[in-house]
Amino acid sequence: MFPYRERRYIHGVFPGLRHVSWFLSPANREAFHKDTCDLVPNNFSEVPSLRRRTTRCSLVLVAVSPPDRHGYFSLGTHADYVAALISEAPFFVEVNHRMPRTYGENQVHISQVVGRCEADYPLSEIPSRPVREADRKIAGYVAEGIPDGATLQAGIGSIPNEVLELLSDHKELGVNSELFADGFVDLRERCHHRHPQAYPPQQGHRG
Repeated sequence: MFPYRERRYIHGVFPGLRHVSWFLSPANREAFHKDTCDLVPNNFSEVPSLRRRTTRCSLVLVAVSPPDRHGYFSLGTHADYVAALISEAPFFVEVNHRMPRTYGENQVHISQVVGRCEADYPLSEIPSRPVREADRKIAGYVAEGIPDGATLQAGIGSIPNEVLELLSDHKELGVNSELFADGFVDLRERCHHRHPQAYPPQQGHRG
């Protein structure tokens, strides 16, 4: 979903292989401006149907958690576009023993896998960008318009995290978002500290 490491193929190094991005990031924005990769403008919810219509869906490469006793792998932290292609395309999985098991419609059965390899390395993290004064001002204007009881959607980056930083005194907030960034985790922990009755502790871990 979000390319966060530069790869040589993104820069057109391999003849006949052209990277098609569904979301620009610092890792591929320069390549797009240099015309060595393509971009498909889209809304997040449209991507599964766009991929079904415009690609052959011939193979999905994805990192997963180790299988459970029933033979199901979990997509772990990145059940984004990929989950919608379960049962619609063959999967080749990298079984990372550090990928946490998450639940929902993101389980891939071993019978749907055409190949696998093993891995054991820490999950990558997107480094935080230093917050600029302009970011704080924009976040302040946004936070002013958020009432108690609002349902939040926020992306990644310094401005969304700054907005969430300013909402600690709000009550009855909800979340409906395509991703759950650190700003949401920090907000919930602050809200629990200030309003322990409204935000009881939850089991689980951050990651």
